[in-house]
Amino acid sequence: MNHCERCPLRKHGRPCPAHWDGCAATCSVIDVGHFRHEIVRASDPAVFRGRLAEALRSALSVSIVVISHNYGRYLAEALDSVLAQTVAPREVLVVDDSSDDDTAEVAARYVERGVRYLRVEHRHVYLSRKSGFEATSGDVLLFLDADNKLPPDYLARGLPLFADRRVGIVYADLQQFGDSTELRSFPEFDAALLERQNYIDACALVTRQALVISRALDAPAGEQSHADWRLWRRVVDAGFVARKQPVPCLYRIHPGQMIRSAPADYFERAGLADETITLFVPLSGRTRAWNEYLRPWLDGQTWPRAQTRLVLADASYGDEFHAMARRWAFESDYPNVNLYREIVGTSGLADLPRANQVGHTEAVNNACRRIYARMARELGTAYVLVIEDDHQPPLDVAERLLRSMDERTAAVSGLYRNRERGEFVAFGGDQPIGPVDSGPAIEITGSGFGCLLLRRSALIGETFARRPGEEVFYDNAFAYRTRARGFRWKLDRSIQVEHWGARPIRPRPVASELEVLEIVAKCSFARVCNCIYRGNVECQPGGKRPGEKLPPAVCRECLASSVKLVTVPDRAPASPPAPAPHRGVP
Repeated sequence: MNHCERCPLRKHGRPCPAHWDGCAATCSVIDVGHFRHEIVRASDPAVFRGRLAEALRSALSVSIVVISHNYGRYLAEALDSVLAQTVAPREVLVVDDSSDDDTAEVAARYVERGVRYLRVEHRHVYLSRKSGFEATSGDVLLFLDADNKLPPDYLARGLPLFADRRVGIVYADLQQFGDSTELRSFPEFDAALLERQNYIDACALVTRQALVISRALDAPAGEQSHADWRLWRRVVDAGFVARKQPVPCLYRIHPGQMIRSAPADYFERAGLADETITLFVPLSGRTRAWNEYLRPWLDGQTWPRAQTRLVLADASYGDEFHAMARRWAFESDYPNVNLYREIVGTSGLADLPRANQVGHTEAVNNACRRIYARMARELGTAYVLVIEDDHQPPLDVAERLLRSMDERTAAVSGLYRNRERGEFVAFGGDQPIGPVDSGPAIEITGSGFGCLLLRRSALIGETFARRPGEEVFYDNAFAYRTRARGFRWKLDRSIQVEHWGARPIRPRPVASELEVLEIVAKCSFARVCNCIYRGNVECQPGGKRPGEKLPPAVCRECLASSVKLVTVPDRAPASPPAPAPHRGVP
């Protein structure tokens, strides 16, 4: 007989049979809940899996919480299915939430079979589950609505999947019964997909430790329509994973069903008002921009501080500036601030001219790639709002951008101008890119990072590296890659962001005919356009083409919206004609 050096049987003085390899690979120690089970791996993997499954079924205690609100007529069927499980639960608790039917009487008939009863007055399924969690003690919980049922082997097939301690949730497909017999099939676990849409029903098995560590039941109640989804997202955000079991839950379809219809608005459906976001600010050391733009905005922005993880990435290379930022971070009312220093390029790089400067453009883009690659690696929330240090958006920008999110959207940008060229730092799309007072966000092909809300799942695996032949600008290239993966980019034109050194977003007042003629008279070449996004007149003295100030795309937008466009000849009249006499009341 040989002994495995790490065999758990060795401490009991029991040898391993010689035909086993005598190495650590033949044995494993499984920690499950409050028990420690020693499983000897046989040469046959199927035998080992059977022993492991049996150990898990006997080791994990299960608490089943049945939630009922006026479902007394279905409660007996639900309890019968629970008590018929081939692996018996440790405890069964009926949580009666404000029922005025016979729920209490039905539950009383099962007291002798070990079923307990708890009356609450929440009128909210999320709070009812929390009460059930607090009133039970099992290692695994199952929250079952009283109008649904479980197949006999639901626990037996689901519990072995908790062998991996990373697994916090075991979910299943839904087999409908009653007025429908449809089988609703759900995908295998994908954390990025769960971030965008829910595919885990409330009848999933979840470990008590996952709920405790994630504090998933400590959050505000919010809307019932997204209570399940938010709970599962919080568990996954805490580092747990989910697994799908082969046996479906039985989901009843019936008249008068309490269907918690999902709101049409994604913001409400996903419960984004309760979301914790990362506010990421790259700092380049511009003291004036910090004092006049960024610091007042950080002090006044309206997203709850308790739901904000502020990250200040200091690439200023200045000890004095860093000390100033550190002092502000210490004195601010943000409870979660991370300020770090990082070398990403040369000092003063952010303020060097970039137009027609190939070397400067590449250096700036490489610096930004380093900044945002680290942001993507260290991101710990589902959403990140990037505000560059020389931008000042509206104070309520976080909520307004979140309200433009949906399942397919990777990023939503506010509207701001390029500091050097004056054009808007957004591109593509079927609608004009320019300010509006209200309205839904429009779809675009990409934008800058000056004021941008990004979804974490769009950043998974992103390094921002540039491949040969790829777009030189990091933001354009990233937008292209995310759209190639099926995501969308949006622009909220009502969110107008001030960019330090750039001209204001709002167009100047419409010029009168006389003012237009006066401007034209001073230019050897002028182009008159009534486009509200560019003003009335753009001209270049000396006969230069006006394309630099008035790109053709803008004029095409004007034509598409039937706005009058006039091209003035090279030689304009030396002086404007006298205005027509006023014919109205003096």
